[in-house]
Amino acid sequence: MKTKSKSGNIGYAVVGLGRGMDHVRCASRADHCDLLAVCDINPEAFHKLQGKYDADTYTDLDEMLKRDDIDIVSICTPSGTHSDLALKVAAAGKHALMEKPFDINVKKIDKAVQAFEEKGLKLGCIFQNRLASGNQKAKQIIDSGVLGKLILTVAQVKWYRTQDYYNLNGGWRGTWALDGGGSLMNQGIHTVDLFQWMAGPVTSVFAYTDVEAHDIETEDISTAVLKMKNGAKAIFISSTATYPGFGTTLDIHGI
Repeated sequence: MKTKSKSGNIGYAVVGLGRGMDHVRCASRADHCDLLAVCDINPEAFHKLQGKYDADTYTDLDEMLKRDDIDIVSICTPSGTHSDLALKVAAAGKHALMEKPFDINVKKIDKAVQAFEEKGLKLGCIFQNRLASGNQKAKQIIDSGVLGKLILTVAQVKWYRTQDYYNLNGGWRGTWALDGGGSLMNQGIHTVDLFQWMAGPVTSVFAYTDVEAHDIETEDISTAVLKMKNGAKAIFISSTATYPGFGTTLDIHGI
């Protein structure tokens, strides 16, 4: 990648200092990368930097994007805003890395992808679980045929979130407008990605969803029965109502 920074390193910026603080920490530690700027509409969020990071602060994304030394922007705002902000990043001629999910609207996703492709820019989305050594090994085993014919996949994302979790940061989580879904769209999405990557694609699905333990619009529990293209059957469970939280499992069986 040809960089714009005088140092020759990649000039990095982050918008959204909730989940975005993980991106701040990683960018500040990465080789050949300079964390140059952060942006959040709430100036009180800048206290999270605690003087540890030498980055300029902005409350206006458009102002930050005027900088010539920024190469890549991490977009870590509420899910339903991702594509709109990505279009601004593309218009400014910069690459982007989106937090999951990419967005909550397929048409908006397609529009953002097209904008980056037309400008020859890179656009990525955070699905880091694919890079975990255990998941890489499992994928290799499945692709090698050692498991034989896949017949059953069972995924369980049985987590717990308090009502305070949904109330924080303006209460965007658990709303249709900005979260686009609940335990499946937000918490379960990494496992959905692994599920599809290892055992997919899916050809049919039947599901139930409900709200059991929270005052939110979207689901806090979902159960689905699926059929895969290879003929295998599958079950997918996601929840943020399963106290005290039981982690995540993904079982893939073959004969």
